Amino acid sequence: MADVMIAVTPFHGHAAPMAAVAAAFVEAGHSVRVDTGEAYAARFEAVGAEVLRWRTAPDFDEHDLAATFPALAGRKGPRQLLLNVEHLFVRTGSGQFDDLRAAFAVRPWDVIVAESTSLGAALVAESTGTPWATVALTPLTLPSIALPPPGLALRPARGGPGRARDRLLHRVARLVTRPIQRAYAEQRLAAGLPPTATTFDEACYSPQLVCANGVAELENPRPEASGRLRFVGRLARPGDDDLERPDWWHEVPPASHGRAPASTCTRGGRRRERSPARFAGSHGTPRTG
Repeated sequence: MADVMIAVTPFHGHAAPMAAVAAAFVEAGHSVRVDTGEAYAARFEAVGAEVLRWRTAPDFDEHDLAATFPALAGRKGPRQLLLNVEHLFVRTGSGQFDDLRAAFAVRPWDVIVAESTSLGAALVAESTGTPWATVALTPLTLPSIALPPPGLALRPARGGPGRARDRLLHRVARLVTRPIQRAYAEQRLAAGLPPTATTFDEACYSPQLVCANGVAELENPRPEASGRLRFVGRLARPGDDDLERPDWWHEVPPASHGRAPASTCTRGGRRRERSPARFAGSHGTPRTG
């Protein structure tokens, strides 16, 4: 039996699949602790895990991020995306580290398993020298010399001009993400770790094992990561129906009379609730995204 620590950033889209991971470890007979926010403590306790609430790490309400992170108030577009990464995922890292390090001092774990936005897990794995596995819940942002920077919706380069384009884009990306890299350096210092040339994007993925949600056919190949990258399909418990239907769900017409079923797509880890009227498609079938 192994002692497993699981680290989860307290967002619905992160907690739901990681609860399935925790349940699998518990059902296999392992001792499981989960470090996460108060909002999802009961969810992990329900599958038999011991929950350690964020204490030093700033716990937050995913529906009111600005209450905990004032810098996020009133931001939109790419600027908001960059600030979200900096404040939610980077600047909470040393607080997560402190919580995890305290737990390790009480009872060392055999392995730490963390979803890819849990910077504290990366820091504490380096500090303690314990094995570490990353669970990638979103499309991979793991950098690769074979690909353009993530998030640009560009195909892999072909030929010299394409490779030159990607080299230029990587230089631009480094300039744009300087605040994130500075914040990462500060979090390492606060955790008592030495400076590193590793970027934040690289640091969030274990050099030992990355278990990616989904299938390989939907991701571009990353030759550098082939030895540690494993695709594990959908992370959910058998029979799970995690869908929390919004108040307007009754407005969605049934899939009848030749209509296609309604599909709902989410962006990021937070729940989103919008009336289907704004997204009405052909034949009145709502489309959300």
